[in-house]
Amino acid sequence: MDEQLEESVDMPETESVPEETSSREDGAADDKCLLGEIHDTLAALERRFGLKMQYDEKKQKIIDAQHEELQELRKRLDGAILETVLMSIIRVIDAIESETARLRNPDKPVSAEEILSFTESLKEDLLDILFDNRIEPFRSNSGEAFMPLRHFAGNVVDTDDPEKNKTVGSSERTGYSTNKGDVFRKELVSVFKCGRAN
Repeated sequence: MDEQLEESVDMPETESVPEETSSREDGAADDKCLLGEIHDTLAALERRFGLKMQYDEKKQKIIDAQHEELQELRKRLDGAILETVLMSIIRVIDAIESETARLRNPDKPVSAEEILSFTESLKEDLLDILFDNRIEPFRSNSGEAFMPLRHFAGNVVDTDDPEKNKTVGSSERTGYSTNKGDVFRKELVSVFKCGRAN
């Protein structure tokens, strides 16, 4: 009878954990792990950015310091060059004053040749100053091609010869260039012009 009673009473079944709930817990754990990795990556990037900012700041300070040193060196160099030029000019003035005093002496007549010699010596002294500062004179010969970058046309000379068209007639004032060939002042020249040239 007891056996029949046991058979007639339904025993409660054991509840099982739904598979859906387990999947959610696994997904939450994965999300948490991913967020942690993102956080670590952002933290590393922040540290690297901070170091980069410090490096750039130091680099900029070095560049600024070097720029200031270069500017100061340039000022001293310009000052030294200018001082050299001015002292050279002063020496020329000294020579002019000394020679002028001699020429004014009524007891010692001066010839035209002596005056010409003196002016030539002054020219050489001034050219020496230019040479010391890398400036050289230049003059063109008649028949050379007229070059607008080197010549300034002060006078136009008519000619019937087509071969002379746009060539230098004569040099009327010396030109000056640097020792590298850059024109410092154009040469004043006369230029041939042929009305029959094409």
